[in-house]
Amino acid sequence: EIFEKGTYFVAVHEKEDVVACAGITPKTSSDGESASEWILCAVTVHPDFRCRGLGSHLINMAISEARKKTVFGAETLELVTLKEKMASACRLYERLDFKVVKTEKVRDHPMPMTVLWYNLDLRVSDN
Repeated sequence: EIFEKGTYFVAVHEKEDVVACAGITPKTSSDGESASEWILCAVTVHPDFRCRGLGSHLINMAISEARKKTVFGAETLELVTLKEKMASACRLYERLDFKVVKTEKVRDHPMPMTVLWYNLDLRVSDN
């Protein structure tokens, strides 16, 4: 169901292998109504294709698509990630103006794990 309501962007290598993707989907409230928030999801880049700008390009495409939704009341784009496992992705999100709005340490041992919630204000233009 999440894929049916969202918009997804992919990078394909040699016309058949998906090597990167990013998408947006509406965040729904507990009563099933679409909220004013959208979720950035399915962000992934194959290890052989990292550090080439694919992730930032696809995320920027997703942000542009989400900004079109502001006409219909969309205000923020949200994402959730793990700080320790996704450090390079966190730096990318912060370069793209996502702001940490909540952190929660969920584990200390055997390896620390901190969940980060990010928001991007869609009403603020990137120009």
